[in-house]
Amino acid sequence: MSAQNVAAAILFWPAAVGNYMNGQDALKAAHAREAVLAKLAAQKGCRFVSG
Repeated sequence: MSAQNVAAAILFWPAAVGNYMNGQDALKAAHAREAVLAKLAAQKGCRFVSG
């Protein structure tokens, strides 16, 4: 949690909720992209290291 998030939560709590939701969407997108890249790597015979 950054200082900006703390300030947003104190001063304007809906901003903190929106920031959290955006973070969750970004995390889901990153996991989906990782899955696609792993599939492509397997198809090409590449070694894929996750994490």
